[in-house]
Amino acid sequence: MKQLPLLFILGCIFISCESKKEQELLKREKALIVREEEFEKKEADYKALLSMRDSIFALKDTVSIDNLLITEWPNHLKVSKIVRCFVENQTAASML
Repeated sequence: MKQLPLLFILGCIFISCESKKEQELLKREKALIVREEEFEKKEADYKALLSMRDSIFALKDTVSIDNLLITEWPNHLKVSKIVRCFVENQTAASML
């Protein structure tokens, strides 16, 4: 009969230890989920930065190709400053 209360007390202690372990496990799982979410955000940011970098490099490549395509006008097609001034004055006068 005296062993029954002792077994009851030991049972309560065992159950309380189990619930503490479960609570600690739940806390660890929540912390792990938070870390995984932060990692996913960082990974998404990293991928966005990589795509931005790649687009900038691609843009630099097209700019250098465009520079090669741009050439100077031949001399017989160049418009002199006098002709430009005349055209500008005529356009300004026609707008009035």
